[in-house]
Amino acid sequence: MSEIVHKSATCVVAHALDHADTDVDGKPRKVALKFMLNKDQWEKELHSRGGTIEDNTSTVDSNFVVPVLRKHDWSAQGGEQRAQRDLARLEATWSHREGAVSYQFVLAMPRLERSLTDILFHEHLAPSPETVHWSEVRIIVEQLVLALQYFHGLKMVHGDVKPLNIMRTFDDKYLLIDLDAAHTFGEPTGLKTSAAFCAPEMVYEYQADSLDDNVLTRESKVCIRSPAVPGSDPVLASPALDMWSLGVVLFQLCTGGALFPARTDDTLDDVSLRALGAWSEGQLKERVAMIHNRLARNLVLRLLQPDPDNRISLDDVAKHPFVTGAAQQGRMLCEPAFYDLFRKFSVHNLSQTPLALMRIAPCHSWLPCGHGL
Repeated sequence: MSEIVHKSATCVVAHALDHADTDVDGKPRKVALKFMLNKDQWEKELHSRGGTIEDNTSTVDSNFVVPVLRKHDWSAQGGEQRAQRDLARLEATWSHREGAVSYQFVLAMPRLERSLTDILFHEHLAPSPETVHWSEVRIIVEQLVLALQYFHGLKMVHGDVKPLNIMRTFDDKYLLIDLDAAHTFGEPTGLKTSAAFCAPEMVYEYQADSLDDNVLTRESKVCIRSPAVPGSDPVLASPALDMWSLGVVLFQLCTGGALFPARTDDTLDDVSLRALGAWSEGQLKERVAMIHNRLARNLVLRLLQPDPDNRISLDDVAKHPFVTGAAQQGRMLCEPAFYDLFRKFSVHNLSQTPLALMRIAPCHSWLPCGHGL
């Protein structure tokens, strides 16, 4: 009997047993079935994993991405009979009113323990900013960095990094799933994304005509930029998009709360979407002040920069003291300074006054991100 573990507008995920395959104990393999409504997203997921429509090959590294074990396409003639046959073999039943056959494109993947969403909710990883399990947060971020380095090494952006798409295996590894939002560097983005985790540059505000009681008015609209929105000038895929999403995930791990209040499907209402589009340095400093760990606070600050060109690179995230665990004595990039030795001092006779007697004024300015000391 299958168990539905996730349901959205475009897919349903259920647990099942695959009687055509066995685990190390010789028992039917436990799998997760992703039933997808749209063939183009199903094909994109396969393509992003290095697979093809003709066979079940998948060249992604299973150390970073959950692999596809097999696929099913029930859209051709006789699809309903094949669907029932495959479901029987997979020991999966589904009483959803639209039925499994309506979601005719299926991927079978190894079943994992639970998502980061479930971990945050059930394991109280960060119940409040004052009670965060920092050692586990560091492990999660370190493994996400490795997974994203793998993706970016393939010149690909994951495009939808969020807790629901981060899975923990039964041997405590964290992997990425859901590649139907992935894009090659330079491709237009936005057709599939989660607004609560997308970057400010993805937000598009525009004026539209509205007819109400035969009265024509113009009103402000807001949405996510994509090729499907005329005039929105879609954002091209780049690592900076994943860096923002990683920053939003880390903010949630550090505070126990979302950067913006989101619906259950990780979309935002118009108020929050406009606030995201107007994201500023002032908002950033106000929000990161909630994070009690100095190193984590600095990393989130550098990830959530409004200007994508100023966001920290993935390689620099990997070397950041929060990720490496290295001690940090001096001032970090983007961190406020207490003293600026050359901001202000007064000396009557520089040649006769010891340096220790010079009056040095405190300075609380921030070192801008993207600039060195």
